[in-house]
Amino acid sequence: MRLYGLLDFKTGYRKLDGTTRVRCTFFGQVCRENFFPLEFDPKRIAGIQSNRSLVDFLISDARFMKLREVSVVYTLPDAWATALRASQATVSLAGRNLHTWTGYTGLDPEAMFLGGSRGGNFSQWEQADLPQLTQWIVTVNLAY
Repeated sequence: MRLYGLLDFKTGYRKLDGTTRVRCTFFGQVCRENFFPLEFDPKRIAGIQSNRSLVDFLISDARFMKLREVSVVYTLPDAWATALRASQATVSLAGRNLHTWTGYTGLDPEAMFLGGSRGGNFSQWEQADLPQLTQWIVTVNLAY
């Protein structure tokens, strides 16, 4: 049996939070900060209520760590491989994009606009993108 895991991280990374921009400065200012201002930093409230004159509240710390993959590979007994007319057989189970640790308040610190659902040249706009989906994969390998 073999176990494998992959952690990925990015530090020193700041990002324009396009989701907060749209929620708090457009479309009737429908962000929580406008309804419960005492729950937030006064500088953030001032930025939101500044009619887009102050925009520092939109720049967020976007550092993250992600559990990209965990997998287990099991080598089946030789008798099972022989029954399948193979010299070796393995079964694996892998989970991908399992968890993200971040203080970023937007959708996903890696989500970007204008490049499909995951990337592009204008990384500040993310409100129309999807975060990476969690995947579970089962694989059977036969060696002949």
